[in-house]
Amino acid sequence: MGFGVTAPVRVAQGDYDKVVSAHSAYVKGSDTDQHFAYGPILAQLEPLAGKRILDYGAGPGRLAQQLAAGGAESVVGVDISGASMDAARRDYPSSAHPNLSFQQIASGDLSKVPGAGSFDAAVLSFVLCTMPDRGEIVGVLQGIRSVLKPGGELMIAESNWEKSNGADFISFSMPKVDQLRSGESVRAILKGKDGEPDLETQDYFWSQKDYAEMLGEAGFRVRSIAEPVAALDEPGDWLDERRTPPNVIITAVESGVSGASDHQPSA
Repeated sequence: MGFGVTAPVRVAQGDYDKVVSAHSAYVKGSDTDQHFAYGPILAQLEPLAGKRILDYGAGPGRLAQQLAAGGAESVVGVDISGASMDAARRDYPSSAHPNLSFQQIASGDLSKVPGAGSFDAAVLSFVLCTMPDRGEIVGVLQGIRSVLKPGGELMIAESNWEKSNGADFISFSMPKVDQLRSGESVRAILKGKDGEPDLETQDYFWSQKDYAEMLGEAGFRVRSIAEPVAALDEPGDWLDERRTPPNVIITAVESGVSGASDHQPSA
């Protein structure tokens, strides 16, 4: 099913427990997210061997599983949705994935996650856009900083509203917003596959400048920003993926880390 074909199921921040099956199917089948978010994250974190990685907001566990399969020493996926964590454990049981585990948490609370201070990297994919409150976002980022090793990196992937407002991609669409304002509501339509319904997410717009500021408040600094697009000769039935970047990927490190350089985000 695609954008506009049926009335989508609406999903707000606390609703993922109610749509686990549909959301899990979307995540597993999202070619856009795989090619322009998960793939670049995996590539940047190479080599994975020996690394301990936190996947904050892991949902049904697709990215966490790929990090574990790629050779990470340990991957811990956490999420506020208990039903999502149950689904991730069913799909990726510890018996088959001994270096992968999942744990439900309260927002920003990593106090009970084993290995505080020992994570080499953390990933946040399509999580901060669900939060309307800057204070909550900063709290999440501070929690992540507290469990990273000195020099550990944080990678954030979000939909690129600043460049792709109104765009239509293979896996999701971004209905046009006349004027984007920080912290205000936006909609994304996650296109269902294999009989699953479309999901209309209740998200919130934050600019690259906003993310840089919130990272700074949490003790990080932006090291790089990537906006992948499909090459003209790249195989695939891409739609606007060839013209506009579906996602923005922000890599941050702790402020004061040697070798880190400031990146000037979009205003």
